[in-house]
Amino acid sequence: STDRNQSPAAVLRLLESIPEAKGGVAKGMRALVNFTEARYSCNVTAVQVNFHPDQTSFHAQHRDIFSAKQRGGLNCTCSFRTCVGTACYSVGSSRVLMLDTMTDEFSSLEACGEDCTRRSERRWVDNGALMYFNDAWNLTHTHGVPQCTHDCGPRISIALLCS
Repeated sequence: STDRNQSPAAVLRLLESIPEAKGGVAKGMRALVNFTEARYSCNVTAVQVNFHPDQTSFHAQHRDIFSAKQRGGLNCTCSFRTCVGTACYSVGSSRVLMLDTMTDEFSSLEACGEDCTRRSERRWVDNGALMYFNDAWNLTHTHGVPQCTHDCGPRISIALLCS
């Protein structure tokens, strides 16, 4: 399915219904949810899995959906309680992550001058990496995965929204 945000219970039910996924994949997803909830003292309310098969795939700059005021998609099974952060796990090929500091109407940050609209930073995200950002960062920044300029293998990111 192409539905992006799903409740952890729905994702785990799906994985546990597939005999080939029941052992490793389902247990792995449950372990990520349990670890995230323990480490950040939160409840995981939504799971989003992004698959980047090669260097041509990308994920456009965006802010995560942290409240019911934002739209999660037609078939979203999430319970949108106000979120306090996102824990994003990276599996597979290393990719560059673009982080933009924003000075738009959503951000509390002010531009340093008339021509200043944002600051961009590129960071490598490697296999096994965990990136966490809170609600304050989400309001003042966007993030995305640009296309690579070099060959690279597949990458999966598993984003867990925390309330």
